[in-house]
Amino acid sequence: MPIPLHPYRFGKNPFRGKEKPADYRPPLKAIRYECLACSGSREQVRQCSCTGCALWPLRFGKPAQVSEARRAAGRKMALIQFKREFDGIQTAKV
Repeated sequence: MPIPLHPYRFGKNPFRGKEKPADYRPPLKAIRYECLACSGSREQVRQCSCTGCALWPLRFGKPAQVSEARRAAGRKMALIQFKREFDGIQTAKV
């Protein structure tokens, strides 16, 4: 039995731009298939309590949602980093 997630183990889609095999599934759908195989049914995937599993946030076959607070924190950190780099450029010219 082939392992459905094996081709994606390096974090990239190895079939991008190539001919896909007959049993090809996009990465998120392959994760969904693996969760269904592990749990046994759609309802059990929904009720899965294995939060330590690396696939748990993606078990529905869709990207994990990022909260607005987390997104705002990321923007704030990016702005701080940009200001630091900009200030470094300004002081280097003086």
